[in-house]
Parts: sequence; structure tokens; C-alpha cells
Amino acid sequence: MKKDYPTLDLHGVYYVDLEDVLANFFFWDGHKEAIIITGQSYDMQQKVIEWLEEYDYTYHIPYNNEGRIVVR
Repeated sequence: MKKDYPTLDLHGVYYVDLEDVLANFFFWDGHKEAIIITGQSYDMQQKVIEWLEEYDYTYHIPYNNEGRIVVR
């Protein structure tokens, strides 16, 4: 059975707000697993990855959809 993950769509989020958005989603809302939609923005994806690594989250980028990051 496929598990449904909560989704965080970062379309329209400014870089300056990114850390707050991620912190609210993972720390305040309490999500441990999620799908983060970054779209095709390499810079946004890299900033999200840096944040995830700073807080020791495990993640992967699906080979069939590089516009998202799956956090486990």
C-alpha cells in the first residue's frame, strides 16, 4: 500500500522566507515525513537540501520527478 505523505508546495515562496516555512512545517506542524515540491528551480532545491541536511533529515529526489524532494 502506498503511503500518503503531507505535501509542502514551495511555489511562490521567496528564498528569504524559506527557512521559516520549512521550520513551521517540520517543527511546529510536526511533520516527520513529507513531499516538498520545489518545481524546476535548482536554487530552491539546493537551499531546501542544505536546510534538510543541517537538521539531519533523510531525503531523496525521485528519478521520475526532479521537481520534488521526498523526506523520510
